[in-house]
Amino acid sequence: MPPYKQQFAAAIAALDASLRPRAQQHELKDLLLRVRFSCYVWLVQQRILGLQQQQQQQQQQQQQQQQQQQQQHQFYELHQMQQLQQQQQQQQQQHQQQQHQQQHHQQQQHQQQQHQQQQHQHHHHQQQQHQQQQHQQHQQQQHHQQQQQQQQQQQQQQERMHGCLLLCVGDSGCRETETQRERQKETEIDRERQRKTEKDRERETEGDRERETARDNKRHKETETETAGDSDRDRDRERQRERDRERERERERERERRDSKTHIKLCQQQQQQQQQHQQEQEQQQQQQEQQQQLQ
Repeated sequence: MPPYKQQFAAAIAALDASLRPRAQQHELKDLLLRVRFSCYVWLVQQRILGLQQQQQQQQQQQQQQQQQQQQQHQFYELHQMQQLQQQQQQQQQQHQQQQHQQQHHQQQQHQQQQHQQQQHQHHHHQQQQHQQQQHQQHQQQQHHQQQQQQQQQQQQQQERMHGCLLLCVGDSGCRETETQRERQKETEIDRERQRKTEKDRERETEGDRERETARDNKRHKETETETAGDSDRDRDRERQRERDRERERERERERERRDSKTHIKLCQQQQQQQQQHQQEQEQQQQQQEQQQQLQ
């Protein structure tokens, strides 16, 4: 038996022994029953509060570990993508230096080879972007499933605690659990809106990328259809293509910086919402303790 139970059992026994000789009247019997019942209710409430605090601490630790793992995984992927892009840029520069060293009558053949390589690299880059988007969507789905599981566990725990409180304190526990359910519904609605906004942003970025790739393909086709009649024109076209590639690389870097910033902002928003939710739960617990003390 825990020490606080032993102390209360001893106090109840002493009180019972002191009041029993005088418990001939009806009022003393009623008072004794009330004291015993209030002590029993207090013991049950203390046990429920201890279980709630343990469960909240475990949930907070699990959420912090999941957030740290996701952030480490995403930073590692961004670092790998940057290394791959740097390797591709170095390979393109080496290939261009080799082409400038060759003779004038082989320039048209080399231009066709460059176009094929650019299409292959562009297609490979699109595949990498598509894989990264799929991976991010998969992470978001896993995070959503974890949140749903945690919410279900919290609802089940609250329903169990609600049943215990009904046996102890009556209808006051019903009102408190109803307010908790309403707040949980509001948080779920806010999370659903946030997921919709994230999906809309992803669709907008995909549309921008598709439009840019279509423009680049159209520009490459137009440059190919033109006849290279003069070496000066060929050199000018080659310089223009190099500028276009440099712009494309700059756009890609800008997109990566934007995506990383938006992801960090979303993570911060989620952490703030979780902290607010935890603070609300702590406030609710404090209100419950105050009401129980008043009762």
